[in-house]
Amino acid sequence: MSEGIRRICAVAGYQVREKLCSRKIFITLLVLAAFIYLQEEGIRLFCRDASVSVTPCAFVFLSSDWIAQMVLSAYFVWIMSSFSGRNANDLFMIARAGTKIWKAGTILSILCGAFLYTCLLILISGAVLFPYIDFVDSWGQGWPTLALTTAKTVYAVATDIPAVIMHLHTPLEALLMAGLLQFLLLSWFGLVQYLLNDLCGNAAGSYVCVAFILADVFLANTSLEKLFRFSPVTLSELGNYSAASLKYGYDFAYALRFYLIGIVAFIIAELLIGRKKDLA
Repeated sequence: MSEGIRRICAVAGYQVREKLCSRKIFITLLVLAAFIYLQEEGIRLFCRDASVSVTPCAFVFLSSDWIAQMVLSAYFVWIMSSFSGRNANDLFMIARAGTKIWKAGTILSILCGAFLYTCLLILISGAVLFPYIDFVDSWGQGWPTLALTTAKTVYAVATDIPAVIMHLHTPLEALLMAGLLQFLLLSWFGLVQYLLNDLCGNAAGSYVCVAFILADVFLANTSLEKLFRFSPVTLSELGNYSAASLKYGYDFAYALRFYLIGIVAFIIAELLIGRKKDLA
């Protein structure tokens, strides 16, 4: 491992420990877990009364629900806002590592944060359904019943359960796709937030991310499907993808291109901004 890569990893490790491993984050994660529990409480009650088990892929439906996705994304944006600030320890690290290494390490820590947060969401949303879970790669009776009958209404299930997901994908396939979309969305948010906050010297990036989240709320309550392709949050919801979505110019492959191009562009822009500051 080269010295530069080692120092980047060291900065990333410092950022994760300093910004993510705190009592404040732990307490708010408990609140988030309580929110997920309430979102899935109706599913637990249905499984108990119907004596059925479901595959632990509730995250697929949780991330496709516009209300839940709004909360999950907004919480991540709030966490990532701390990566733009600089305290005394940060300034000491910058002086030792250099601006470029610091920025590269911070970018890596944002990507790590997005990955860890996505894995945590998958684990919590699945664990909440214990003991009514069954580790099989089929939808069984539980999920289709909730999606296609009045059981969802009877048990006041808060999370939307699109039947199109079960029609097009197996549980494992859907979970992998939903997890990838979530990771890319959070990475996209974290990087655009860091870039704009650093460029403007204020919380501009955080406000932009909130605007994108609210745009998804607007689109979820309208019939403007032609605008879905421009909303990063909407593109993260697997339930929005079907044969009908192709006529509006977006599919899963389009979403991957949208996120990856944006992520690469934000990383390059951030590093170039740092270079200009170094030369100033």
